[in-house]
Amino acid sequence: MSVESKLDFKALHANKNVIARNYWNDRLKEFKFGCYFNNLKKPRGVIKYTEYVLRASPKNDQGLKRIAKQDKAKHIVLLSALGILAYKYSIFEDISIFCPVYAESQAQDCVNNIVPIRMNSFSESSFPKFLNVVKKNVIHDFENSNYPIEKILNIEKEEFKGMPIYGMLLEELQCATVFEDLSLDILFSFSIKNTLTLKVKYNSDAYDEKFIQQMCKHYFNLLSGLFDHSEKKVSDIEIITEDEKSELLNQLNNTNVNYPRDKTIHQLF
Repeated sequence: MSVESKLDFKALHANKNVIARNYWNDRLKEFKFGCYFNNLKKPRGVIKYTEYVLRASPKNDQGLKRIAKQDKAKHIVLLSALGILAYKYSIFEDISIFCPVYAESQAQDCVNNIVPIRMNSFSESSFPKFLNVVKKNVIHDFENSNYPIEKILNIEKEEFKGMPIYGMLLEELQCATVFEDLSLDILFSFSIKNTLTLKVKYNSDAYDEKFIQQMCKHYFNLLSGLFDHSEKKVSDIEIITEDEKSELLNQLNNTNVNYPRDKTIHQLF
């Protein structure tokens, strides 16, 4: 390679870095990472991962296939629903879930294969409208993924251990190994090989198993509601099951039962 060619390559690389830096500075402007699934048994310490697997109902499996024909479209649907779940489980209206770029797009000289997907405007959008926005953002985020993750987040690598990180992937499209350098709180791993399945990898030293099980049920209940009531705003779709509704009503109607008024609905169970 000639000296001139080397200079051209360096200039091109530097230009791409400037473009990526400007993109992420704008994309994450004024964004603050938060703890969306805040039911920790104790502060984060030793990481001891455990897995919980839940298979979707035939209704949800067919609903996903009906509205999303291609695997990438299915990924967008599942990711969007997870963002809505995080919004409903927390006080945050601005959510970010970490996702690997699609395996087919990973270059050998790539310096980063994971990006934060920012989602908001939950109270303003129907599910189809929300999906369209997430789809466009994922495309642009992945196009600008070849930039060090610490520079994307504008933090030092050591700071990863102190921030809440939630990851998501579709096994047929993305690789879980990219998360190895991140201290994930929870990883939501979906598969569509035979039927829609959710595998949650979580820190059992920090999260209670019952909470994780409940959260997975809420996810699929939310997904069903999004499929059945796509015309509604996503903020109006319920996540609790009919059994939980009955239990909650019984508790509220029982004047002899004291319940904490500072808890959200899902925390009462």
